[in-house]
Amino acid sequence: MLQFNPIVDVIQFNRLSERDYQLDALHNFVYPDYFLETILPEFVKNMVFGGHDQKGIQVIGSYGTGKSHLMGLVQLVAENADNLAELRNEQAREIMQPIAGKFMVHRFELQHNNSLWRIVTFEIQRFLDSHDIDYKFDENSLKSYGEQLSEMMAAFEDKYPDKGFILAIDEMLQFLRLRAESGNLESELPVLQALGQACNNTKFVFMFGVQELIYSAREFQFAADMLRKVKDRYRDLSIRREDVSYVVQKRLLDKTEQQKAIIREHLKPFTLFFADMHGNIEKYVNLFPVHPSYIENFEKIKLAQSQREILKTLSRQFDKIKDNDIPENEPGLITYDQYFEQMMQDASMMANPDFKLVSDTVHLVHDKIENNFEGPRRKQIPLAKRIANACGIKIIQAMLNKQNGATAETLTDDLCPVFAIMEDREFLLDQVGNCANLIVKATSGQYFDRKENDEFALRTEGGINPDQLIKDYADSLSPALRDKAFSAFMVEMLGIDTDPCRTGFDIYTHELIWKSHRITRDGYIFFGSPNEKSTTHPRQHFYMIFMPVFRTDIQRGHDTDEVYFVMDGLTNEFKDAVCMHGASTALFNSAPTEQKTIFRDKMQHWFTKARDAFKACYLDATKIYFR
Repeated sequence: MLQFNPIVDVIQFNRLSERDYQLDALHNFVYPDYFLETILPEFVKNMVFGGHDQKGIQVIGSYGTGKSHLMGLVQLVAENADNLAELRNEQAREIMQPIAGKFMVHRFELQHNNSLWRIVTFEIQRFLDSHDIDYKFDENSLKSYGEQLSEMMAAFEDKYPDKGFILAIDEMLQFLRLRAESGNLESELPVLQALGQACNNTKFVFMFGVQELIYSAREFQFAADMLRKVKDRYRDLSIRREDVSYVVQKRLLDKTEQQKAIIREHLKPFTLFFADMHGNIEKYVNLFPVHPSYIENFEKIKLAQSQREILKTLSRQFDKIKDNDIPENEPGLITYDQYFEQMMQDASMMANPDFKLVSDTVHLVHDKIENNFEGPRRKQIPLAKRIANACGIKIIQAMLNKQNGATAETLTDDLCPVFAIMEDREFLLDQVGNCANLIVKATSGQYFDRKENDEFALRTEGGINPDQLIKDYADSLSPALRDKAFSAFMVEMLGIDTDPCRTGFDIYTHELIWKSHRITRDGYIFFGSPNEKSTTHPRQHFYMIFMPVFRTDIQRGHDTDEVYFVMDGLTNEFKDAVCMHGASTALFNSAPTEQKTIFRDKMQHWFTKARDAFKACYLDATKIYFR
């Protein structure tokens, strides 16, 4: 019954130069309506020569949803007009005609933890050298990123006046996460901003793929202001949930009429018990072995990462059952509660605060089920856990405080449970409803409840422990991020109320009054590394540098215009408190709406603790060095 084309790997950029691989990517592309109506026209709008308000292109799509395939398709057509004829969709050929063969392309995956500018210029230089284009990037140049990109494109157009240049990068999000962990994210964002800005009114096109919007990633919230500036330079093209479900149906689940007839006969006896199956038998046949509600519920999920690897997940599930006989005593459908199990095993999903809260709640409910379903009820444990998983999917389809849930009737039709003895549909509804009520009893209604509208739903507010969350987050901070928390605290303590004077760095302008001369002197306050002084302009009369207190590998300088505040002697009490304040601030920024107040109070609590500890120790702990 399963003769499907599995999707087990995403498109690999480094293989797009192979002709067989190119043809496979061109021939197997599936075109949802939204791609034809919006996504592909947006690509062309931002690439066609002489366009207006053109920006960089950010393609958002989880693993397996076609993000890399989409970017690869556009690149292949743009660099070779002959590839236009290989597209299996006439409308797509018409849309991409204006860019066909108009570009030269350089593509690569980010697999380094070096600076973004260094990696980008190295890759562009490889491209330039391979095509004998007379331009060399100077890593010591004081010219802005934008100036250097403009000069590069001028040299490119001298050699290829009729062509544009596409720079395409995959796996950007993981790279940025690594840079954030090492305390270097803020120095990378101006590079992204410059690359996007360079696309306007030029023949330069920059596109990259990410698994989720970088602007909403939890670990980047400390750089929210700079992220907003980056956002202005990019078009965000998202692969929607319905686009993915279209690919599931068209690429994974096509069937012959003979296969459909056999499946129809198999499902027919179960229509007596499942009303939705009875009323929509053809939909069940067409999507077999996927339950139609799997895709329908998937499309309703609100979380940005909810699509992660769904196509690969279904392919693996098909592969697991392909050699089995279709079971005679049950429908044999893949239901959406199984998808929640997959999501709970996904580390990237756990980085989403809303999903982690739901996942933690479901795990707790599972434990309550194991401990409270005793005697004959132990046979109901598998169904009870499936109900909890299904309610996990339901609650992430809306704001968590809405407690979105499902009735016994909905759960019966969606999960298609079977029992050794099934008299009729009413009997089945009673069994599912009784099992759900036992979960309510097992959790005392604290984590799983029955609402007034008879929906069963998770109660995520029942189990949050903000103090433990803050402690765990603080323990996970790298030395660089601990120093980031320290500098944020010192900005508050020193009463600095201006923005940093250099984007992406903790550097502030400061003015001192020279009383005896009745004039002022301008300078800077630094938090962090003294080597940033050399690239800070304009030069001023003095530099007050507060050295890191957690990193030990940064050395002082010895210039006569520098004053160093070294606080190596600060107490552990203060250091712990300032890390807890930094952690509570980060959790406040990423918390779901209903928890904002909780973490705001924790921020204030830990700031007060850090302030009191600091006042008690800083006089003895501070050494000042100057020449």
